[in-house]
Amino acid sequence: MSNFIRNGHSISLSIPNGHSIAIAPLLGIAWVVVTAGVDRGQVLINGVSEGGTFGPYPSGAVILLTSGPAESLLDFDVGLTPVNGVMAGGGITGSGGALYRQIANSDGIFRLQKKINGAWVDIQESDEDGTELATSVTTGVGSLHLGAYHSIGSGCQNVMFVNHETSLAFYPGVWQAESVDGATLVEPVSRALQLNLQLTLPNGPPAAAGVSVPYAFTLTPTVNAAFYSVRIILEENAPKGLVWVAKSAGGREFMRYKNETPRLSGDTVDIQFEYQIYLRAVDVANISVSHADTGVVIRARAGTTIPGEPYRRTSTRRFLDVPLYLDVQSLVIPAGLDSAAQYTFKLPGNRFRLRSTTGFPGAATSNMRVFEANGPFMEGAVLLAAITATAPGDPFSYDFEVAVGTKFLTLIKTSGTSTGPATIILEALP
Repeated sequence: MSNFIRNGHSISLSIPNGHSIAIAPLLGIAWVVVTAGVDRGQVLINGVSEGGTFGPYPSGAVILLTSGPAESLLDFDVGLTPVNGVMAGGGITGSGGALYRQIANSDGIFRLQKKINGAWVDIQESDEDGTELATSVTTGVGSLHLGAYHSIGSGCQNVMFVNHETSLAFYPGVWQAESVDGATLVEPVSRALQLNLQLTLPNGPPAAAGVSVPYAFTLTPTVNAAFYSVRIILEENAPKGLVWVAKSAGGREFMRYKNETPRLSGDTVDIQFEYQIYLRAVDVANISVSHADTGVVIRARAGTTIPGEPYRRTSTRRFLDVPLYLDVQSLVIPAGLDSAAQYTFKLPGNRFRLRSTTGFPGAATSNMRVFEANGPFMEGAVLLAAITATAPGDPFSYDFEVAVGTKFLTLIKTSGTSTGPATIILEALP
């Protein structure tokens, strides 16, 4: 057989006239009931782990199959020979005479195997972290791996496509959104990232050895930030490894890191996230680290800045969501968001002045290129000027006149490292 449902899922099957159905609970228990046809209401399997072949049904039938609520796997098909659903060492016979079996290992992983040339070969692995189908597709918490090369994953306020050969995460340069009920539209934005990766101690330095707290806390960033890794210090042994979990304020799990390497009390553990986590200053994330085998929250070294919370060192980048075009005539660019950023203004007219009040503090040079365009995606863009600030904090002021009907001005910051915010103003000229 080759059709499966698991872990509390149900399916309703229409049985053709004269056909039978074969059902095998490979793991756990099942419920099967006839919901339409001559035998309507008949219970075929009632919360047990035994299967069989039912029918034939001369005039057809509709049958509802439900797998057990946890750690269950139900195999079924129509028109096969009788099947014993109680798993034994010899396995079960599927279509074409293929032999299958389901095994549960002490590591908590359930494997579906097929006998090939006399040997049992894994074709599917499942546990609480996901399901793997041989080497083709792997599912995880918030991720889908396509073979070993690419994956699609959730990073809370971002979704990324990762090339695992190059370790590069790709995502759309412009985001647009609306509420699922259609009542709210969100203005399109592009994401500008801080140039340099920052190592920060949100709760550090660590306390003295032996000072421990449960590793569970609520994180609310004070700025928009992308998180790439975190360092923790254990204060108890973790013989089966650990699991790092992040959940939203609503309890939705969006990131899980599991490592089954045995750990000792006092170990420093660096956790590199598979997908960087984007959190806005208004977001709330509930973070915990638990024992991989028991799920009990682990005790870790306390920090010295926030009482009652664990020490942590993070690698982050600040980010700014910039509207696709600015229908305002001033923009404050935060410190650090200083390279390869693009800002598009809706023009107030065909004669205007582009100036800054503060320049880019701390920048030895801040190079920018200014374009006129017919659309927010720089349609028909024409270079107007290249602007270079030659001294730290130098303001600039440029007057322009463009063709009547030109709608947008795009400012691309190409280099420079700033230590403070910069204010840019676009104003109409008579």
